[in-house]
Amino acid sequence: MILGEQIKLKRAEFNYTQQELAEKLYVSRQTISNWELARSYPDIENLILLSELFSVSIDSLLKEDVKVVESLKKKESYHILYGIALFVIGIAVVICLGIDFIMNHALSWSLIVAVAAFMAISILIIAKNTHRFKIIKCSLALSGLLFLLFAAISFAQSMSFINLCLIGTFWLIYYWVILLIFTFTKLPFWYWLAVVSGLSILVEGLTVITLQHSIIAFEFIVSNLIEVIVIFIFIFCGIRSVDNGRIDKWFSKIKLRNEGLN
Repeated sequence: MILGEQIKLKRAEFNYTQQELAEKLYVSRQTISNWELARSYPDIENLILLSELFSVSIDSLLKEDVKVVESLKKKESYHILYGIALFVIGIAVVICLGIDFIMNHALSWSLIVAVAAFMAISILIIAKNTHRFKIIKCSLALSGLLFLLFAAISFAQSMSFINLCLIGTFWLIYYWVILLIFTFTKLPFWYWLAVVSGLSILVEGLTVITLQHSIIAFEFIVSNLIEVIVIFIFIFCGIRSVDNGRIDKWFSKIKLRNEGLN
């Protein structure tokens, strides 16, 4: 008997609804549904909680379900890689800070490396401990820390912090618009690419105006002519459905994984 069937039977035996079991395990109802349908598998912590809740051994729960065992082995490998990644990033930062201080008798470019590493570590931690909307939660952390990175760049490279913040804000808004469209709409893949490209031209224009305080419309259009042509190609591909919807199916799977539903 596979694990999903075991969970469903035990849940019925203890008269728990999916929502009630989810609350006891601090997961979503959809997660319980996915376990029972064998769309995903609980991690070792949840397996321990299930065994305690249903008064059965973990061995009994996992009996004859090879896929769950394989899934646990993969997760264990990911945990090891996660630890190695954090260690390597930490060592790299220490080395960079040391070299920078020895060569310049002060910290300059290494501050940029340190902030970037801190951002990477933050994203790794959030991604590891988040089950739903990973991309959005990682992006929130990235957005908050981005201005700290601008401060480090401004200090190390003697650049205008205000200009960096303005340009960064333009591209940050662009990123969030694209991300929210991706997450919460059913816009087909090819049209989504057209929106991505179209909005990038707009943000590029705002960036040019910020840096040069003016923009020559004709020159700007010519410099982005290839991108405009690409936008029309994307729209054409969407209208003609050149891939027969295959990419849209793949696109939907990515959305479900981001939402923690697959």
